[in-house]
Amino acid sequence: MDILGWIRQSRSRLQIGLEAIAVLVRHPPWEVELRPKKSEQYEVICRELLASSEEIFSNNEQTELASALRDFFPPLDRAFVLKWIPEQSEDIYWVLISATTILEVEIPRGRRGPNSLQAIDVAMFRGRPHARKVMEKLEVALKLVQA
Repeated sequence: MDILGWIRQSRSRLQIGLEAIAVLVRHPPWEVELRPKKSEQYEVICRELLASSEEIFSNNEQTELASALRDFFPPLDRAFVLKWIPEQSEDIYWVLISATTILEVEIPRGRRGPNSLQAIDVAMFRGRPHARKVMEKLEVALKLVQA
C-alpha cells in the first residue's frame, strides 16, 4: 500500500470515528429514555383515566372533587381528570365531562370557601400550552367519551 492509500484509509476511519463521537455527544446513552410504544402508552393512559373516573364516582369514597362534580352536575356518571395542580390554598383540576366541555374546578383546602367551576371548550383548552402528557390524556379521554 502506498502512502496516499494509507492516508485515504486513515481519513475515512477518522471520519467514521468523529461521526460516532458526534452522535454520542448529541445523544448520550445515559440520557436516552426508553419510551413505550404508542399502543402501550395509549393503554396505560386509558387505564389511568378509567381508574380516576371510577374513583371519582364510586360510592365507597367521597372525594372533594366528586362532591363538587355531583353538586353541580348530578346526572354526570363519567369524568376524566386531565390535569391536577395542588396549590397552597386550593386544588385545581381540569376534568373532561363531554366531547366538547372541560371543567376547571377549584377546591379550597380545608373547606374554607365554596368550590369554583368554570366550563372551558375543548378547542380553547387545546389552544393553550400544556404538557405533552396532558394533551395525550385529552386525546385518549375524548376517545373514551365518544365510545
